[in-house]
Order: sequence, then structure tokens, then C-alpha cells
Amino acid sequence: MSMISIPVPQETENQIRQMFEGIAREVIQHAAENEMNSKDFMNYKETAAYLGISYGTLRRWIDEEDLPQIKISGMKLISKDSLKKWLHSREESQ
Repeated sequence: MSMISIPVPQETENQIRQMFEGIAREVIQHAAENEMNSKDFMNYKETAAYLGISYGTLRRWIDEEDLPQIKISGMKLISKDSLKKWLHSREESQ
């Protein structure tokens, strides 16, 4: 099989490289989001990312607002189902 070589200006090559890097980042981010969404239990970092809040806010909710958590041999996890119930229990009627 023979290859054809087409000269491309450096600027165009850089633009193509940036485009492919952007696509790769999006694919990786999408895969990570899908993995997180498929998990029933999350650690604190994953929970904060899932909710779009800071780690500090999550810790405050756990400590001050009684956000339910699971503790197993020093590992702390949060159930998605419990998290959703906890959030809905704080809904306000307008």
C-alpha cells in the first residue's frame, strides 16, 4: 500500500492537532461522566462533582445537614438513591 503525502502549512497542522486534542478531551470527559452516572455509590470527590458543588460544601452538608453516608472499614460512600431522597426532602414549595 502506497502513501500519499500532502504538504500542509505549519499553522494548519497546528489547527488540526488542536481540533483532534479537543475532540479527545470531550470523548474522555463524556466517558468519565457516563462512568460516574452508572455508579450507585460515590466517594466524596465523585459526589461533589456529581452535584456540581465544592468538596467543602459537601463536607458541610454531611456535618451540619445530616447528608446520609455509608461508612465501611474507614471508607465513606454516598448512595445516589439516598442522596436524591435527601435532596428532595429539602425541596420548598413555591
